[in-house]
Amino acid sequence: MNQPPTERVADVPDASRLRRYRLIHVVYVVTLLASALSTFGASGLLPGVIICVFWASVFTSRSRPQALLTAGLATLLGLCLLSLTLPAFSRAREASRRMQCTNNLRQIGIALHDYHDTYGSFPPAYVADENGQPKHSWRVLLLPFLEESPLYEAYDFDEPWNGPHNARLLKEMPRTYACPSATEHGAGHPTGTSYVAVVGPTTVWPGPIAGTIGGIKDGTANTVLLIEFGGQQIPWLEPRDLKVDDSLQMLVNGDPVSTGSHQREDFFYRYFSGRHVTFADGGTTFVPHGVGATVWSAMLGKDDGVTWDDNEIDVPPFIVRQLRVGNCLRLALLCGLTLFPLPWVWLNPTSGTTPASNAETEKKT
Repeated sequence: MNQPPTERVADVPDASRLRRYRLIHVVYVVTLLASALSTFGASGLLPGVIICVFWASVFTSRSRPQALLTAGLATLLGLCLLSLTLPAFSRAREASRRMQCTNNLRQIGIALHDYHDTYGSFPPAYVADENGQPKHSWRVLLLPFLEESPLYEAYDFDEPWNGPHNARLLKEMPRTYACPSATEHGAGHPTGTSYVAVVGPTTVWPGPIAGTIGGIKDGTANTVLLIEFGGQQIPWLEPRDLKVDDSLQMLVNGDPVSTGSHQREDFFYRYFSGRHVTFADGGTTFVPHGVGATVWSAMLGKDDGVTWDDNEIDVPPFIVRQLRVGNCLRLALLCGLTLFPLPWVWLNPTSGTTPASNAETEKKT
């Protein structure tokens, strides 16, 4: 009597194992793509997909070690080509941000001269209240000359800069007041200004008293009007800038990382090399680190009689760099995930046969 064939016990574990492996593959792909996006941002999707395709080509080949060697060489060649293009792309982006930062200062300088033509003086560094305390900033007074008249009209001069109504205008900061390099790197206060005045009786900004071009005895081309303060530590509406002593301490001995020096970056480091300044004639230039206190004092003073020349600020830049620890850790995690499937290349060097072909082989035997 013929008995019906019994089901193979091995078939069920094979199907279960197949489903388990598929689930592991999905989890691996999702984790890898998430790590790539966390490391490189939106552009990380491309390397994440490349890594997935890399391992898929290896594990679906007949000889995994040979496929690993071929795919590895192809990937290495691609990385070499990519390493040649990324630095140029990074430098181009930084050059664009630096040019925009220069244009911002030029626009502010032009607006200050337009204000001077209209009122016969530059705006005061701040408008004081009845007790002589700073109440409104020159940056607010300049808004109509920066094509920001609606924002100027929305500002309430009857309350302080941080009053309940004016505080709501902080988020409306004009782009002209922020250096793209600072906003790109998320430095300081999100509504902080990148450009400040140096306030003191010997500068163009005496305080609540408005300065004039006629009061600049050292020449408008030799006297600083504004300096870049990329740390964005001062909200743009706040009637606060830098005093002479504080500015000299920052410019000569301050830590570029914390005082907002102009910066550029690659994946592993941020580089701080100097800052832009605008002179009273409207000209803008880049002053690198390494310029001494004597030169800075001469540039900030409007009537001290101390002269300086371009050679004194044309010095080799002293570049400070800061390691981007977060990027290093994220890259290490991504590298670990990339190498995770490597042991299975040698544990099962050939693709072998599928569970269905295994069953057919057992029937034949």
